[in-house]
Amino acid sequence: MPLTEESLVVAGCAPAAAKEHFPQIVNAMLAADISTPARARYFLCQALHECGCLKWMEEIWGPTDWQRRYEGSRTLGNIQTGDGFRFRGRGPFMLTGRDNYSAFGKTLGRPYVTDPDLVAKPRDGWLVAARYWSDHKLNALADRDAAREITAAINGRSTDGPPSHHLARMAIYAKLPADCAPKPVDPYACLTKEERAAAEGLDAERRTAERHGGWDKVDPSHLAHAGELRAELETLRKAIWHAAQEEPNGWDVKRRRQRYNLLKQKASA
Repeated sequence: MPLTEESLVVAGCAPAAAKEHFPQIVNAMLAADISTPARARYFLCQALHECGCLKWMEEIWGPTDWQRRYEGSRTLGNIQTGDGFRFRGRGPFMLTGRDNYSAFGKTLGRPYVTDPDLVAKPRDGWLVAARYWSDHKLNALADRDAAREITAAINGRSTDGPPSHHLARMAIYAKLPADCAPKPVDPYACLTKEERAAAEGLDAERRTAERHGGWDKVDPSHLAHAGELRAELETLRKAIWHAAQEEPNGWDVKRRRQRYNLLKQKASA
């Protein structure tokens, strides 16, 4: 079966965490061509093990003796006072160090040096993890079932234990469905027909502007139409708010909270 939220739950993730992370996991995997069952299973068993099945997207800070070594580490590029804590491990693969935050920020076009906490959030955390996987050419290892080589590439070692650096990952691998290739997630599945039409219409106008190099390079009618669609999204968003306020537990029915937040995001992007 294709990868689903339930796949993550069976692998050991809490249902709420699986629901929050699932679309970001799928989007990141597809962006890095982690698109076959073998690639998906190996990527997920490694990432889920490293983050405790979605329990930790940020390194637990003591500081331990090992964490104290982050401060002033030239290897990590921690050149400013406080960089050890500032650039502590975040994301599924625990990105660590100023140099790494800088490199992945440049690659993904994200401000990780000025806002490192972004990497602890599902969207950026999984994008970073998938890019790390791609940069280290781990798809090729997955294609030939080189399980121990993958563990060594992620963890530095591939022992059976104790402690187990490999078998624990393989235990998660075994819980994932054999055919768990990711499928694109419909970002607008929660919307009504009217809400979807406005959101997709605005997306289409933005793509038109991007293809031509910006809003100033297309006919002004496109910008005007985009403005109308933004206004429509705002009107629809306010309608959700009023409906939710008028009913007991109004935010907890008809996916109102999810719809409200998505329309707000689309209108302001």
